[in-house]
Amino acid sequence: MNDEIEVVDLSGSWAGNLHILRPVAPHYRSGCRRWRVMCFCGLGTEVDEAGLLDGSITDCGCRASDKVA
Repeated sequence: MNDEIEVVDLSGSWAGNLHILRPVAPHYRSGCRRWRVMCFCGLGTEVDEAGLLDGSITDCGCRASDKVA
């Protein structure tokens, strides 16, 4: 039985208005894998991988999707 977890490299891809740059240290409490991203509005931040993969995180909170027509 193979118990290895598949690691996906999201670097260089987009999730909504977020350009995914690189992985960063896991969240200190949850252990969730986190990524450094740059939003379309210009703000850089870190977000959980799960939110990127399930589509629940698509901007930094700026509502950039409302500003882009």
